[in-house]
Amino acid sequence: MNTIKKLVFIALISITPLFAGGQTIKEANDAYTEASKIIAFNKEGTIELFEKALKICKALGTEGDTTRWKIEGFMAGLYYEVGNTSYKDKKYKDAIPKLKKAIEVAEEYKDQNYKNRSTKLLANSYYNLGNAAVNANKLDTAIAWYLESINTESKAYKWFNIGQIYLKKSDESKMEETMNKTLEMAKSENDTATISKANKLCRQYFYSQGKFLQTKNTGKAIEYLDKAVKYDPKFADAYWIKTQICYKLKKWTDAADAGNAAIANETDSNEKYKYYFKLGWIFVYLQDGVKACDAFKHASRSKEFEEEARVNMKNLKCN
Repeated sequence: MNTIKKLVFIALISITPLFAGGQTIKEANDAYTEASKIIAFNKEGTIELFEKALKICKALGTEGDTTRWKIEGFMAGLYYEVGNTSYKDKKYKDAIPKLKKAIEVAEEYKDQNYKNRSTKLLANSYYNLGNAAVNANKLDTAIAWYLESINTESKAYKWFNIGQIYLKKSDESKMEETMNKTLEMAKSENDTATISKANKLCRQYFYSQGKFLQTKNTGKAIEYLDKAVKYDPKFADAYWIKTQICYKLKKWTDAADAGNAAIANETDSNEKYKYYFKLGWIFVYLQDGVKACDAFKHASRSKEFEEEARVNMKNLKCN
């Protein structure tokens, strides 16, 4: 290579970093200035111009750093606003890819604030699509959307919605499994409202099943009633039905335990008289005269049971 060619080659090498493939820092700054003019009303256009400027700045290296730093502070917020616009317009399917991009950009620029905000909206987009699917009776689709929302941001109330769907689908096993997951999550989140709703739904479902089966399948009925009180340990009605079933089955100890639990958790004092009367007979069969006398004594305070209770007390020679 002759001297002239060498000089030209060296000159080209020295010029290349300043131009980045023909583009200069002026072009990056011009894109930045143009974007600044439209940032208030055209977020997508601003992003396009900023991305163009960033590409130039990165290619220029240290010369583009000042402009690049100014732009990078805007990027996560801009992508968030683009996704948020679709979200506010309830265009959730349109919002999803935009919010995913917003999260990606926020991670790139280490902007935790906009990452959190974008993640929240993404989870809510999936959740709202799940609600819409439920309203359209597309239950499997709804479950899929809710699970996407959970995978993005896990919350107990989302599991509760899935549990309700499984109940609607008559999938008892999945419903119970999901409600248990709901309660586990709600306790960790201190979500008392969801805890209350999940316990109420489960106790009513299992109680109704147990009550329905009390004369048809006593074993299964007791199983259901035990589940009902697992979700509500103060559910007096469930204990009372179990008392009656165990009485018919001559399972006296189980009947006594259920009867005592019914009394302990009953809030209506008038209802307790029939519990005491039944409990009196249970203790007769358990050959526990002291407890039988005590139960009949309580039952005798009711006009409905007074006469028979007193006869039983006389026969038992109660004090």
